[in-house]
Amino acid sequence: MNIDVENGQGKLSNFDIFATAGKNIANIQTFPVHVKDSTVTIHFSTVADQAKISGIEIIPTLLKSAVVDSIPQRVSSFTLVNAALDTDLRILKDLDTLDVVKLSTNLLNIRANSIPDTVGSVVFNLSGTQTSNRTESIYPYSLFGDVAGNYVNWMPIAGSYTLTATPYSGAGGSGNKGIPLTIQFEVTNDSSSMVMSSMHPNINDSINNSLLQRNQQQQTGAIVYPNPSNQNFTIQLIGNETAYIKVYSSTGILITKYDNLPPHMALQLGTNWGKGLYFAVIKQGTTTTIKKMIKQ
Repeated sequence: MNIDVENGQGKLSNFDIFATAGKNIANIQTFPVHVKDSTVTIHFSTVADQAKISGIEIIPTLLKSAVVDSIPQRVSSFTLVNAALDTDLRILKDLDTLDVVKLSTNLLNIRANSIPDTVGSVVFNLSGTQTSNRTESIYPYSLFGDVAGNYVNWMPIAGSYTLTATPYSGAGGSGNKGIPLTIQFEVTNDSSSMVMSSMHPNINDSINNSLLQRNQQQQTGAIVYPNPSNQNFTIQLIGNETAYIKVYSSTGILITKYDNLPPHMALQLGTNWGKGLYFAVIKQGTTTTIKKMIKQ
């Protein structure tokens, strides 16, 4: 049997099915060809006996490619990231509320998830209490960037935010614009629902004076020293407000709390803590300050 597909693009001459496959056994032949006129032309001719053609399948590979190319790139979701540990926390949804006290960390970042997973670039626009405009051309695509997957820390301030991420087919926000995703979310520092136990040590350290002089214009807050530490920490309160301090581990577990601390108090803590990352949430009047402490 002779077979000619599309004027010689696919061709078999003197093809012996019995010699190739054996008696009553099917044999499949494939011919990749280029069709210009929307019609596939196949010619058969008999050499000996009566060879049987049981089926012909035409697979339009160019059509498959065109369908894939026609699907627009889009940002499908946002993921809230623990930037201290470079781990995902959860999907960040529209009208979400982030209570930084209840999260495992206040060092955050936000990653845009795209379809397909890799696009030319993603352009971010964050507006609200804090603003940021950034273009990411290498995966992962994150609002504040990363270094080889090590996410840059963002310490959000309480308030309202709007975030938009737009994919592009080219690097640096070039090429075809895909389908953007916009969400609104709120950041709070509400720690009133936590249950605490407390102790109230008080110390006077000569280091306080020099540290306070460098922060004399700060109205509220605290100084933590030494930090990192392999023994204990001192929290020196700043301002004339009574303070409430709550300390959490990096996984969000309450370690201890201190209530009704007088202004300018120096508090020593952390002697018996294990190695790791801790966060002190300091509330003075209507102001909340979060300090990161590293125990070595």
